[in-house]
Amino acid sequence: QEANPNINGPIQLSYWGGDALYDALQATLSKRFSHGFQAQGSFTWGKNIDTGSATSIPDPYQNSLAGNFWFCTACRRGLSDFNIAKTLTINYIWDIPTPNNWGGIASHALGGWEVGGILTAHTGVPVTPLMGGDPLGQLNTVSQDVPNRLTGCSPTNPGNVANYINVSCFGPPTAPASMSAQCAPFTDAATSAPRG
Repeated sequence: QEANPNINGPIQLSYWGGDALYDALQATLSKRFSHGFQAQGSFTWGKNIDTGSATSIPDPYQNSLAGNFWFCTACRRGLSDFNIAKTLTINYIWDIPTPNNWGGIASHALGGWEVGGILTAHTGVPVTPLMGGDPLGQLNTVSQDVPNRLTGCSPTNPGNVANYINVSCFGPPTAPASMSAQCAPFTDAATSAPRG
């Protein structure tokens, strides 16, 4: 007999547990406006870590998986999808001087110009390699898992644009031995009687 005959289909768990942290070093250097010139530079060196980046639990960002083990926070912890490790921003304004010997009309037409600009440079967002199928046998709606990274191997091929990720450094995912306690079957299910 079904637990509830009014429900026709699967019931999915919504688990609202997770954490995030952000640490950063921020520095700013400024030159106040003098002699017709002003400049400012700022640098941020930070790290954003979470247990899954998403607007909501069933809708993760591109670099996070919705089907990771919800009960294993350490299994889901990593760089946030939107982590930008280093950002440099420089802005400037230069008040172009007008020569005194240009006269009234030329000074009004060609004088009073300013040049300014903003330069922003930053590192990219993290990338997560994925393995298709269901190698962990979770039988959930996510058809991919995060592979294990093999030791003694560089996961990237710097300078090789066509094969930047070294796929030979990854193997099929396996659940860590520490997870076996989390997967113990619920033995009290057959002996429990409904209260009431």
